[in-house]
Amino acid sequence: MADPELEAIRQRRMQELMAQQGVGTQQNTDQQKSQDDAKREADERRQMMLTQILTSEARAREVTSSTTSNSAAEFIALDI
Repeated sequence: MADPELEAIRQRRMQELMAQQGVGTQQNTDQQKSQDDAKREADERRQMMLTQILTSEARAREVTSSTTSNSAAEFIALDI
């Protein structure tokens, strides 16, 4: 029913698409890792800055607010 040449073309194309997805997945993984690293570094810099600026009492309040509401803690940190 199906032409053998047409079937061979379909198989090659399917292999090409699968190979492209494999490469794309690796690139996405690398990109995600880079984004995660950048976010972690930004969080570390923010914590270091807050440690230098805030008093121990203010740091305790910041920790308490970050455990109850992460968005509230970010808002407070941005306000500083």
